[in-house]
Amino acid sequence: MRGNEFLDKMELVDAAFVEEADRQPSFKTEQKARKGNICSEK
Repeated sequence: MRGNEFLDKMELVDAAFVEEADRQPSFKTEQKARKGNICSEK
């Protein structure tokens, strides 16, 4: 996909999704993710 095509497709994405993806995860979310990774390794 070329740059212009990518930009054209990004116009179709809802701005709320882009803002949510840009937001830093909270500390609790990060802890849950780590706990899940530790539990799945056993």
